[in-house]
Amino acid sequence: MYSYAVRHWAKPADPHVINHAGLTPLTLATKLGRKHIFEEMLELMKVEFWRFSDMTCSAYPLNTLDTIQPDGSTNYDSALMTVINGNTAEHLDMIGSEVIQRLLADKWKAFAMRKLIERLALLVLQLITLSIVVYVRPTETARLYMSDPQWDDWVSFWRNNL
Repeated sequence: MYSYAVRHWAKPADPHVINHAGLTPLTLATKLGRKHIFEEMLELMKVEFWRFSDMTCSAYPLNTLDTIQPDGSTNYDSALMTVINGNTAEHLDMIGSEVIQRLLADKWKAFAMRKLIERLALLVLQLITLSIVVYVRPTETARLYMSDPQWDDWVSFWRNNL
């Protein structure tokens, strides 16, 4: 039915229209968890460059599909964000879509993998630093035999006597 409305010869429907909730037809289909309609909409939106036997090279418009808008801001109502944040079985089925899987794989390679490695390296560095600090610190008996007091000894002395 959707394909008929978009391909109507006299008055075709606009697939990029936005409703009062700020959702396009594609994002509404993802929000409702309608995988069949979602895939049908993607097939109607794609631009096919070439076809050879069963191989096809196509492009999909990313303005309602991707989380990044053309101006660089984040689109929290995008189809990808709705699919990822969905909590139903239908949303999990939509992740299995070829377009969504390819988009997630490309985003992982371009952005997320580097961020994960950076954060993991900082975490390992922090763990090593804290381990060294804990293992090297003097015990209480060793501090009793020190000849000159340390700075934290003065702090604890004044805190206890005031």
